[in-house]
Amino acid sequence: MALSISKNNVHLCKIQAVTEFTKTELSISFCKSDGGHYLNHFPTYKLGDGTQLFSSNSICRYIWRQAGKQVTEEDDKWLTYESGVVRPFVAGILLGKNVEFRPSFEPAPPTNSLGHLVICSTLSYLRTKKDFSCDFFPPNYADFERNFKHILPQACVAECLAVQTKNNSELLNNLGNFIFRCLSFACTRFENRVPESEGELEDTDKNVLAQVARYYQEFLENFENLHIRDALRAVLMISKAGNQYVQASKPWEKVKNKETIGRSKTIVYIGIQICALVAGCLEPFMPKTAAELRRQLNIEKLVLEDEFRPLIAGNHSLNEPQPLFKKIETEQIEEFQKKFAGQPEAGGSSVKVLGTPEEIEAKVKEQGDKVRSLKAAKADKATIASAVVLLKDLKAQLAMATNK
Repeated sequence: MALSISKNNVHLCKIQAVTEFTKTELSISFCKSDGGHYLNHFPTYKLGDGTQLFSSNSICRYIWRQAGKQVTEEDDKWLTYESGVVRPFVAGILLGKNVEFRPSFEPAPPTNSLGHLVICSTLSYLRTKKDFSCDFFPPNYADFERNFKHILPQACVAECLAVQTKNNSELLNNLGNFIFRCLSFACTRFENRVPESEGELEDTDKNVLAQVARYYQEFLENFENLHIRDALRAVLMISKAGNQYVQASKPWEKVKNKETIGRSKTIVYIGIQICALVAGCLEPFMPKTAAELRRQLNIEKLVLEDEFRPLIAGNHSLNEPQPLFKKIETEQIEEFQKKFAGQPEAGGSSVKVLGTPEEIEAKVKEQGDKVRSLKAAKADKATIASAVVLLKDLKAQLAMATNK
């Protein structure tokens, strides 16, 4: 059985907690980063028969059962709570949001139960308890946390970088940029109204409508089967298709000429229909963002059908558009890292030595070469920073192993 996962993230913390507790042998291969794409952040667990598990909690359940332990209803309740409440809370903290965290179940999960291991390892990911209320957890929570301090600082750094990459590339540059571009153009050029589509649709129009329709069907199918990650990916693909269509069609050039202004109206009309579809698809995942987008579209309620159809009539009035997302600057990420990296225990070290001095030295050389290659290739900052974090961790391990 082999686990494939990116280094140092909350999913790895949970799986390691369960494997260490059950003394399960686990072969781990770390994914190469592709610039922080969210798919590399999640685990893939390949079984002997070729079957693959993708959810970290499903993997924990499987390992638990393979060790001869029973997954109880209480465990299922707490695993659901971890994925639906605790993990979003951790993400909120990393984003610097003021997130309230209160337990919804009593009593606390039984000590050393599957639910207890998973929730404690997720919360220990933040390294410090001062940022949230966890009085309802057992007294040995602090002892449990200390078992994982060797991976927590690096995990926090990697998670912060992943949050920055996802926000800036997927939300801001893709979805947010597309929506703001369409709505602001309609407001400035067409008097805050959705322009009427004019003339016959061109091949580029038909192609993007077919693309969006296909991605929308993927969204519906995945959402119906509770494949939440894939459903969200389909939404991002819808906005990406719309963004590429508007960029290639250049309505801002066609609006300047009387002969092509009708073409500009058609492009913007189609773009706004895609924006409205995105607003409806985002509702289950980002309700506040979806509500703000509906406000800008001046739509109180959206009802999506089984197929993609126009959702807003021509000449419909629009409200003043505002950017839906803000860029997370590197300075903010550095502040998050300082805030949540925590401090090692007095008189001790949080670094855990993994291997002989010779093995660690070879890893330091290999990781150093990788960092230099990334810099030479001018890789994105998040990828380089993540590689540098791992290099520093390996150097710290080498220093501990050689008593230097």
